[in-house]
Amino acid sequence: MSRTAKLGIAVAALVVLGVVAAAVWRGLHPPGRPVKVTVAREGIFEDKVLATGKVEPEKEIDVTSSIAAKLLRLLVQEGDRVKAGQPLAELDAGDLEDKVKSAEAALTVAEAELASLQNVRPEDLAQARADVKGAAEALKEVQAVAEAAQKKLERYRFLRAQGAVSAAELEAVETEAARSQAQVQAAEARLASAQARLQALANPDPQKIAVQEARVNQARIALQQAREQLAKTRITAPADGVVLQISPHEGDFLQPGALLLKLGDVNRVRVVAELSEQDLAGLAVGQQGEITWSAYYGEKWPAVVERLSPTVTRKTDQLSERVYKVYLRPEREGLIPGAWVDISIYRTPPHRAVLVPVESVFGTGQERFVMVVEKGITRKQKVVAGKSSELFTEIKEGLAPGTTVVLHPDQVKEGERVRPETTATAG
Repeated sequence: MSRTAKLGIAVAALVVLGVVAAAVWRGLHPPGRPVKVTVAREGIFEDKVLATGKVEPEKEIDVTSSIAAKLLRLLVQEGDRVKAGQPLAELDAGDLEDKVKSAEAALTVAEAELASLQNVRPEDLAQARADVKGAAEALKEVQAVAEAAQKKLERYRFLRAQGAVSAAELEAVETEAARSQAQVQAAEARLASAQARLQALANPDPQKIAVQEARVNQARIALQQAREQLAKTRITAPADGVVLQISPHEGDFLQPGALLLKLGDVNRVRVVAELSEQDLAGLAVGQQGEITWSAYYGEKWPAVVERLSPTVTRKTDQLSERVYKVYLRPEREGLIPGAWVDISIYRTPPHRAVLVPVESVFGTGQERFVMVVEKGITRKQKVVAGKSSELFTEIKEGLAPGTTVVLHPDQVKEGERVRPETTATAG
C-alpha cells in the first residue's frame, strides 16, 4: 500500500472519530433552551419620585373687607414690602364719623348726669336750700296778691249785682284774679322742683344712680361700636410681608368678606406637589429632594420634605384621580411664589451599588435569590437585596459585578442547561 493511501485512510479515521466524539458529547450535553440573561454591574442606584409642584409662601394672609363700602384709595402696590400696622387701603367712611361724634356727645352727657347724682358738692347743697327758701318766699308773696285779688273780685261781683260797676270793670277784675291764681300755681311748681332737687342732693336715690350707671355703660358700648366701625374703613397690614396680589380697583364696591389683597413672605417659601397614590410608598419627612425651574435652566435648588398630607384627596370634583400632597422646603432662596417647578424626591439617595433588573430577583422576606448562569448551567444564588426602584434592585451582598443572571428566573429551574440568547447589561 502506498504512503498516500495510508495517509488518506488515517485522515478518514480521524474524521469519523471526530464525528463520533461530537455525537457522544451532544448526547451527554444536550443543547440548553434559550433564555434571556443580564449581567450584573456596578452603577449609580437611586429611587426617586418625579412630580410638578407650585411655589407658595410659607405663610400667606388674606386681607379682606369686613364692611360693605366703596374702596377709596389703595396705598400699596403688588411687590411692596409692608410692616405690621401699616395702612394698606381706605374705604368710604360715609356717616360713620358723624356717628362717632354723636356717640361721644351722648357719653359726655350721661357721665355728667351720673356725676351729679354721685358727687354732691357743699355749695350745690347750700344753693339748693337757698332755692327752696326763695321759692317759698316767692310763693307767699304771690299768695298774698292772689288773696287780695280774690277779695276784690268778690266785692266787684256784689257791686255788679247792685248795678254799681259795669260789666267791663268786673271782667278786668276777673282777669286780674285769674292771673294771680296762675302765678300761685307757677310758684308752687317752682317750690316743688326746688324741694325735689334738694331732696335728691341731700339723699341720693341708689336706684336712680344704678339706672344712670347703666345708661353710661350703654353710651360707652355705643361709642366703642361706632369707633370700631369707623376703624374698619382704614385697612392695615396684620403682619410683616410682601403684597403678593391685589384684587379690586379703586372705586369698586366691596362686600363684607371680599378679598382686598394677599400678603406673604417671599423669602420663606415652600413647594407643594401632588403625587399619585402609587408614588406614596417609601416617602417620609426629612427625605432629600431637588427642584428645577424652567426660568433658570441648569440651576437646582436642594430641598427637604417638610410635611406629608395626612389624607389622599380627589384632584378636582370633576376628576377621579386621587392625589397626595407633599410639602418641600427649599434650602436656598430664589424661587418666586406662584412659579411651577419640577421636583425629584429621593426615597433612596444616589449611591454606587451592584445592580440587577427588578424582575431577576425572587424570593420573599429576607430570603432573596437570583438565578446565575455558570458554564451554561443555572444556579440559585442567595443575595442580600437592598432598595428597588421601578427598574433595578441593588444587591448589597452575594453577587459580584459581571455575573450573568437570568432575567426571568421563574422560567427556568436550578441546574438546567440554558443557552443565553439575549444578553442585556443591568443599568
